[in-house]
Amino acid sequence: MSSSAGSNFLGRGNNSGSSTMRGLVQFIADLRNARARELEEKRINKELANIRSVAFMRLSVDMELTDYKLQTEIQGYDPHMRL
Repeated sequence: MSSSAGSNFLGRGNNSGSSTMRGLVQFIADLRNARARELEEKRINKELANIRSVAFMRLSVDMELTDYKLQTEIQGYDPHMRL
């Protein structure tokens, strides 16, 4: 096994992985405990909205970083150049 200490599945740290799994376990428990199909669908839609918002935030951060990198390259700035 070539796994580093302090990381788990997919290379995530202990805190991130455990909170992710806890969220997944809670989601599954919510679905199992739903008394009606409408409540299941409502919980699924809530989780999908959460996933979309997280994905959108990551996309916007990536776009900001790409814009910054492009601007610095256009201006001729080399971050590796020593003065």
